Amino acid sequence: MIFCGKERCIPIITDGFTYIAVLVFFSSLFVMMEKSKEWAILRIMPAVVLIYVVSMVFCTLGAWDMAATKPIYRELSPVLTHGMIFTMLLRCDVRKIFRIGPRMLLAFFSASVTIMAGIVVAFLLLKDQLGSSAWMALGALSGSWIGGYDNIAEIQATLNIPEIDMSGAFIVDSINYTIWVLSLLWLITFAPRFNRWNKADTTKLDAVSQDLQEDDAKRQEKSSFPHIFLILGTAFLVTAIAANIGPLLYIVFPFFTKSIWTILFIALFGIIAAFSPLGRISGSSEVANVMLYSLIALIASRTSLLQFGDAPLWVLAGFIILGTHLFLMLLIARIFKLDMFTLCISSMANIGGAASAPIVASIYSGPLVPIGIVMAIIGHIIATPLGIWLAGFLKMLL
Repeated sequence: MIFCGKERCIPIITDGFTYIAVLVFFSSLFVMMEKSKEWAILRIMPAVVLIYVVSMVFCTLGAWDMAATKPIYRELSPVLTHGMIFTMLLRCDVRKIFRIGPRMLLAFFSASVTIMAGIVVAFLLLKDQLGSSAWMALGALSGSWIGGYDNIAEIQATLNIPEIDMSGAFIVDSINYTIWVLSLLWLITFAPRFNRWNKADTTKLDAVSQDLQEDDAKRQEKSSFPHIFLILGTAFLVTAIAANIGPLLYIVFPFFTKSIWTILFIALFGIIAAFSPLGRISGSSEVANVMLYSLIALIASRTSLLQFGDAPLWVLAGFIILGTHLFLMLLIARIFKLDMFTLCISSMANIGGAASAPIVASIYSGPLVPIGIVMAIIGHIIATPLGIWLAGFLKMLL
């Protein structure tokens, strides 16, 4: 129950553990409902989408204190992201993944270019309403929507953008990003129908996915408690080590951010571990999925639909960017006969980065998660220079 007075609603959850417990409980409940196949809503809205929607609704209703629960969110979110990436990579033979290469790269860079095109369109339509510093804020936003939060911070520092001028961009990076993740999680469930309509050639993608699934089937048939416990413990240990190694690598090699070095370390360790005895035991899928669904609930739990009213013109700009991006990507898909998975993972690797790309990839096919990770890393690398260039270009359009 939420107690409401004349001025505001008082959230019932003010401690971090209860906040996490509620999110994990409802996530597990929806997964069980989906497995039972008796709930009509789950035929239209998969569990992963329902988890996302319900978490947002809880946040909108003020079910938890955002300030009080922020510390545990900031602590747990990277742990789950990095642990999920590691455990998902245990199931993958990257030598087979790279056979898909060229079409994925085409789609990824197409997504980057169309996002930038969307930002230009939004700026031209709304530059008089968004303020005189919009060119800087939108340039910084492109850093986040091609790479990640580290990139938007780097561009903000490089262009010396005051914090007050970034508020609109941060709202777009929160509310529009969340709606886009939700949309892609839903759209990817229509992949077979879209691929037939678009006459997309999925032969190579299906072959690689089938090979990886067969490799997965060769593992021990039944997960056991010792195996799951070992994988969970290893994932947490690798995550802890990476959290300390990443900043050290950044000091020695500052051409990547701390976040990129951390993810690169985890990805490399996961790829190597996939060829070790650890990669041949069962249980990694179960551990990864628990982290995946918990992470989905966490991400959605920080977005209140009330944010739409905080900066409506900036939210509108965000939808113009995404609408332009979607239209152009569908046009490119039609020309090159790209499939839905390729479109969704390319878009999410740009807009969502390393935290969200594996989520979308895993909904389609768990063994294809490394594609999302590799794309996200590329995005981290190119986003800062592209964002700075785009800001300069927008300034020329004033």
